[in-house]
Amino acid sequence: MKDTLFCCYSVVCSLYTVHFFFFEMLQNVQCLHCFFFLTLNFQSAMYSSYYRKIIRETKQAESNKDRVTILEKQS
Repeated sequence: MKDTLFCCYSVVCSLYTVHFFFFEMLQNVQCLHCFFFLTLNFQSAMYSSYYRKIIRETKQAESNKDRVTILEKQS
């Protein structure tokens, strides 16, 4: 569910960026630059936290698997 919401957010944000780029660019270039960099920074922060979460869950699953293996060997 979170993956779907994250994907939808990324698509909407990208579409809005494209819309802003094409329709607002000629009116205020400085505003465009601010918006564009803020959007990129926010998206990169979202992606990095998302991938950190995946890596953390993978490491936790691997450590749990190792614990189960050790317990099986002991019994």
